[in-house]
Amino acid sequence: MRILLLFILTFCCIPAFGQLSPKQLHKKVNEFIFSNPETAAAYANKELKLAEAGTTDRVIAEIDVAKCEYYADNYDIGEKLLFTAMENAKKLHFDEGIAWASFHIGDLRILEGKYGTAIQYLNNSYDLFVKLECKEGEALSLNAIGLIYLDQEDFQKAQTFFKRALQTGDDITHGDSYTNLAELYLQMEAYSKAQHYANLALKQAIKNDDEYVKSTSLDVLGAVAFVRNELVQAEKYFRQSIEMKEHLLDQKGASATYLQLSGIKQKMDQPDLAFEYMMKAYGMADEVGANQEIRDAAFAISKYYARRGLYDSAFFYQNRFVELNEGLMDEQVQKKIAQIEGEKTKRENELKYARLENQKRLEEETTSFYLLLAIGGLVILLGVLYLFYYRYKVKKRSFESLEQKNKVIEDQNQNILESIRYAQRLQEAILPDARVLKNAFKSIFTIYLPKDIVAGDFYWFEENENFRILACCDSTGHGVPGAMVSVVCSNALNTAVVELGLNDPGKILDATRNKVIESFNKANSQPKNVKDGMDITLISQNKKTGEIHFSGAHHTLWVYRKNSQEFEFYKGDKQPIGMYEMNINYQSQLISAEPGDRIYMFTDGYADQFGGKDLKKLKSANVKRFLHEIRDRSILEQQAELENYFNEWKGEEEQVDDVTVIGLEL
Repeated sequence: MRILLLFILTFCCIPAFGQLSPKQLHKKVNEFIFSNPETAAAYANKELKLAEAGTTDRVIAEIDVAKCEYYADNYDIGEKLLFTAMENAKKLHFDEGIAWASFHIGDLRILEGKYGTAIQYLNNSYDLFVKLECKEGEALSLNAIGLIYLDQEDFQKAQTFFKRALQTGDDITHGDSYTNLAELYLQMEAYSKAQHYANLALKQAIKNDDEYVKSTSLDVLGAVAFVRNELVQAEKYFRQSIEMKEHLLDQKGASATYLQLSGIKQKMDQPDLAFEYMMKAYGMADEVGANQEIRDAAFAISKYYARRGLYDSAFFYQNRFVELNEGLMDEQVQKKIAQIEGEKTKRENELKYARLENQKRLEEETTSFYLLLAIGGLVILLGVLYLFYYRYKVKKRSFESLEQKNKVIEDQNQNILESIRYAQRLQEAILPDARVLKNAFKSIFTIYLPKDIVAGDFYWFEENENFRILACCDSTGHGVPGAMVSVVCSNALNTAVVELGLNDPGKILDATRNKVIESFNKANSQPKNVKDGMDITLISQNKKTGEIHFSGAHHTLWVYRKNSQEFEFYKGDKQPIGMYEMNINYQSQLISAEPGDRIYMFTDGYADQFGGKDLKKLKSANVKRFLHEIRDRSILEQQAELENYFNEWKGEEEQVDDVTVIGLEL
């Protein structure tokens, strides 16, 4: 009897396919893909078996199975099926199949972090969806492109694409757009807007029975509640999200939410529960190889053990964090390069298409011209044809010669550009990871705008048990020479802080100057002629007392007092880091600061930019006035405002120097 009962229960749990056609099974896949992925996969595999080879139904079935596979983190299987579907769709001239295969390949590339090819496929899918008047596909493509810009922290472009998707899409895609906007505003610390869009997303997800959107919107609501210290409500949101993610078998997402839950328990002074959730987050992420989530959990666990004096365990997890962080930092560099190359490829394709269109138009005009000449008579026609043929041969030879020369120049430029891009990757590797800075300070932004691909500007950060040390640096020159100097200066800072163990800003700059001079003397037999070095703003914060000390070389530290709502300025020494006529020791200054005060560091490039209606320098006075106007905005909102202000001032003018700006709130 028990065996019979088990058989009946098992049979009832299997999706009832009956006599469903491939098209009906396709609708079932879309119905369950966001609420019950296992059921959706069962329908998709049945659809593939029933769809006849060489038909459009077969293409759609291959795409359905592929998306079920890569949603389940089986990227290789999903990718193989998608390219098969793409080839079959092209053979059938099935534009809808090509569009959906392109979209899902782009979506998969985003998950893999391959943003260059992702942009190409998503742009192709968007163009086809517009042609097919498929609003759902248009919105999905726009949302996906927006996610690429969000990951790059280009908030303005991400917002543009998400809002375009919202205007274009239907009920299903509106949930994705609302969720993406909620995530965007959460990262910008615009919490009211984040909460507003998360509530819209949740409402839409309930209507669509979309558990992916539900869980993501609950995560945003939980994060907002946590920031507002509404801990009980935040915990409720996170627990609901975890329940949905575990039902969806989304261990990567559940791991991130468990880590959020551990943060709540730490604030509630429940360290044992906090530790339990940290370990759960680490275990789930480790099981599926989610490196970013493993790294974040390992960092939290190492801090937990260190506070309890269990240094062996803390050291193990700290090493795990460092190992993964270096890998992820390299991935971020690759993503930025991929994004630039993807956009360049898109522009090249557009230019190629324009040339073909122009050539086609020119050929049509030439044909019409010849037809008109024919009316003038056979003799005249033959004479004109001979003349044009002769001129054509001459021009062709001239064009071919010019084309060969251009090809040589293009190859040389490409080789130089590839070398510079590789140098860019090496230079960006010395910059501190944004997540490390966010973990170290309450709220911080960095604006980094090289004049060329590589820069003389850089920013630097190091943290040890007792101190956080942050610097904003302007090396001699810009472009490739400036980048080479920046590497020497960055290594000198590492030597002073990491190897020599210095924490006092003045002593750090003394040791850095000595190391820079020593480095250039090794490469030059006449050291008095070597003037390369850098200007710098450097602060050191004592973690225990909160005291901040500053030292600078030709730079000024700006401090904005919350209570007085006025700026205070601390000037550095009037000597660079490098060879100088009279080198004296750099002075350290104590900065009295309270929670809520803000600190700003600038290189010269921001205030020295030419622009405006009179094509004048921006100047520090205008920057101070603008910062005062936006004093009530959050740090991340100030970042966006400062970038917009700089770009509007610059207009169509060339950027005159590298630009670096750092802002942080204590």
